[in-house]
Amino acid sequence: MPDIKISTAWAFKKLADEKKLLTSTAVKDNKARSLPAGLHKAQNDFEDIVFNEYIVLRKAKETMLRQGAVYASLSGTGSSLYGLFEEKSHAENAVRELKKQEFFRNWKYRVSTG
Repeated sequence: MPDIKISTAWAFKKLADEKKLLTSTAVKDNKARSLPAGLHKAQNDFEDIVFNEYIVLRKAKETMLRQGAVYASLSGTGSSLYGLFEEKSHAENAVRELKKQEFFRNWKYRVSTG
C-alpha cells in the first residue's frame, strides 16, 4: 500500500464535480488485454480523478501492466492498487519493480491457480 492518504469525501466530490458517471481511461488501459470472462467490464471511475492528482499511483498501475498483469486497478477511492497476473514470475517481477518506488510500504501477492 502506498504511503498516500486519499479522502473518500474528496474523491466522491471530484467525481461529482467532473460528472464522471461510467467512463474512465481504466477501461481503455485494460481493454487492450486478453481478460478473463467478464473482467473486461470492470472499471474504477475514481482512477482518472486520483491518478490526475497522484501521478505516482498511475505509474504504479502502468508498472504492473508492463510487468504482465492482465488487469490492474485502484481499489475503491485509493490508494491501494492491485493487479491480476496469470504467471507467478510476472507478479514477482512487478513486486520487484514496485519496491524500487520508495513511497510504497507493502506489496503483497498471492498466486491462485483456480
